[in-house]
Amino acid sequence: MTRTLMALALLAGAFTAPLQAQDKDFVVIVNAFNPFVTIRADDLSRIFLKKSGTWSNGQAAQPVDHPEGSNLRRRFTARVLNRDTGSVKSYWQQQVFSGRAVPPPALDSDAAVLEFVRLHPYAVGYVSASTALTSEVRVIAVVR
Repeated sequence: MTRTLMALALLAGAFTAPLQAQDKDFVVIVNAFNPFVTIRADDLSRIFLKKSGTWSNGQAAQPVDHPEGSNLRRRFTARVLNRDTGSVKSYWQQQVFSGRAVPPPALDSDAAVLEFVRLHPYAVGYVSASTALTSEVRVIAVVR
């Protein structure tokens, strides 16, 4: 019985585990004002694809991206959005053409993303894991 309970606990943990070592090349950041400390990967994906425009507390989410050709964006897109950048580009072309939505702003550097998140209380972005963060932003854990 104990082994069964342990196996179930381990299995349940697999569904809420943070992104692992392979994802240490980027961190997801929010404004220090933002009360959330974790976000599910599928919820983060919905925010970045603007399928959901709000955080779970009803506040408007403001995602910010990196340039289309950047390696960091490719890794984030693959690991969080579970897509490749080409399919995301196609998705946004359809959204814009139909008048439904425009993509998140794409800023040209970690510093620019950091500044955007610092200035907007409910912004969310991602930066290289080696980026020095200020006290005005913090890492939010992304769980599966």
